[in-house]
Amino acid sequence: MAVTVTKEGDVFRFSGRAFDITKAKNEALEPYGCRVHNYGLVLELIPDDSQRAGFAQQIGNARFMRNQYLNDRIAYYKETRKTLLVDVYKKKYFPKLKEQYSFLTLSDKFALESAIEHVDTAYKNFFEGRAAFPKFASKWKPSGNTYTTKWTGNNIRLEEHDGLPYIKLPKVGLVRFILPKKQTIQTLVPHGTSILSVAVKKKGDRYTASLQLETVVESPVQLNQMSVRDIMAKASASPAEIPVQKEV
Repeated sequence: MAVTVTKEGDVFRFSGRAFDITKAKNEALEPYGCRVHNYGLVLELIPDDSQRAGFAQQIGNARFMRNQYLNDRIAYYKETRKTLLVDVYKKKYFPKLKEQYSFLTLSDKFALESAIEHVDTAYKNFFEGRAAFPKFASKWKPSGNTYTTKWTGNNIRLEEHDGLPYIKLPKVGLVRFILPKKQTIQTLVPHGTSILSVAVKKKGDRYTASLQLETVVESPVQLNQMSVRDIMAKASASPAEIPVQKEV
């Protein structure tokens, strides 16, 4: 499916899917002379006791899902010498796992899917020589104390209540966060900026939310590059070779 874009005032709206979504969006933006710009934002969270329990549930389920898919993918390859693809796992294995392990129903759907996708990314990094073979997640390590969820239907957003900043997260609700100095919710996520995903991480008693944001900016102007050799040649050219600009 191709990616298309429509412009509503000064805001661009995308629709469709693509294997390389960023590349597809940039191609759709070419007629407007624009491109997407992705960047991150980290917020310090202040969860209450019930929200800490909610984070523990989401993190634990994501860790379980990652380890389950990694185990099943290894076993599937040993048996068939084929790869158990992510899309196949989501369609055929995922529903059965939710029936078998009822605690998975307490989790955000995208948090579980992201855990599976992270395993697939780890495999790609391994095959391309960028990392070691994928490892099972452990609650004693940073990789086992995080989960990622995705934006859809405004399920993730920043809000202000009684003058205090909150982030809305699926299955957890409104969680207080520390507003950085000289910032407002409007400056953290300006008009026209989209939240793509959020990774919640636990380190000791500290919780953070890392937001992946996307906005549309004007494409940079292509500059003509000149080699040092060309510059030196022009500098050493004789006066007859240098064009003279007449006064008007």
